[in-house]
Amino acid sequence: MNIDIIGSPFTKRLSEFKNFPFEINYASEDQSLLSLFSSPYPATMEDLDTDDMIRLKNAYRELNRTHYDHFTPSSSNWLMIELSNELNDLCEMEASYFNLSTIKLLKLQKDLIVLPMIERFRKLKSLLDRFASFASSYDKVILLKVLPDGDSHTEFLNAVYALLEKRLDNVLVLSIPSITLEQKAEKVPLEILDQLNNDLKKLNSKNYDDQLLFDERISDNSLSVFINHVEKRWYVYELYKDGQKLAASPAVDRRVYHFRLEQPGKYRIRVNILDSDVNARFTQTYSYEGADYQNGNFSYIELPRNNVTWQLKFLIGQHSIKGLVGNPYEYPEGYDGYTIYLQEEVPYQEILRADQIYERTFEELEELPQTKLAELAGTINQETASDRATKQYILHLITTKKEDGEQ
Repeated sequence: MNIDIIGSPFTKRLSEFKNFPFEINYASEDQSLLSLFSSPYPATMEDLDTDDMIRLKNAYRELNRTHYDHFTPSSSNWLMIELSNELNDLCEMEASYFNLSTIKLLKLQKDLIVLPMIERFRKLKSLLDRFASFASSYDKVILLKVLPDGDSHTEFLNAVYALLEKRLDNVLVLSIPSITLEQKAEKVPLEILDQLNNDLKKLNSKNYDDQLLFDERISDNSLSVFINHVEKRWYVYELYKDGQKLAASPAVDRRVYHFRLEQPGKYRIRVNILDSDVNARFTQTYSYEGADYQNGNFSYIELPRNNVTWQLKFLIGQHSIKGLVGNPYEYPEGYDGYTIYLQEEVPYQEILRADQIYERTFEELEELPQTKLAELAGTINQETASDRATKQYILHLITTKKEDGEQ
């Protein structure tokens, strides 16, 4: 089975290992997706100032976009993507994007802009439709993910993978354990390379009992599972805690599902496939010690789905927040002066979730003095039953504080 690779020095070492289960048709290493899909900057090797033949070759190919030409069209059925190269310093020059290390090799220097991480993320989002069209020419696309280790750069990287998981219909996911982004490719233990290649082989297995079905992850207070099966099926996901079923999803055709964890315990997810003779399967069991971060303080607030409530406005007025979490396309100019971020762009533990807004509002109302409560009551229009109930609660608080002699 032939495969194309958009990867890094790590994927080069992985593919050269003895049990790599594919035949490589073409591989690109050390290049950002933004660079790969940019317009070329025509350059000759004489325009580049280096005697290092590897650096010379890589820079020449990046500037002239020769990698992209090899991918389109491709005779391969599979594509593998590993995106640690997105952490390379990237710059914009003449409306195209290149590794900064490549541009520095040009004898004739040009005006350029070094892109900060958040700007790279936004530009990668704008590339999604084009990349999805490119990836759709393959039968299967494997996302080979280096698991985040808590560093801000790895949060960025995981967010990019999350965008691709949601956008690509033909995607399979394989997370790489026990490797940090700082670990050099040549120092990755042989046992990990061997295991990864065995897992890659399972992705292409026709035998159900030998398939690698799940990509699993526990992060913060969330346990998630991704189903490595491209064809559409209906699933019911069940969350088990300490051996007992705790919660279940409705029937959904989504291949990824998240459960939020609240209490310490041992958790796993059971995946039930509807309208099929395929037996249900469990994920591995994960120990959850409880959330380290309680939302006593938060830097972001998740926008409610139905409407922007007065409770949201109240909390914004009470706290110095950095932004709001929601769909940036619904609020292209932001909201009330705040930037709208995708959840993947900001630390999850710093978000006050939409389903926590009411509870948090009532907690803070109890701490307000009478005068502030009276001002707030006058701003509630009582158009909904919830608003009317809230106003009655505020008036009750005012009465209680008067009776207690509070100001």
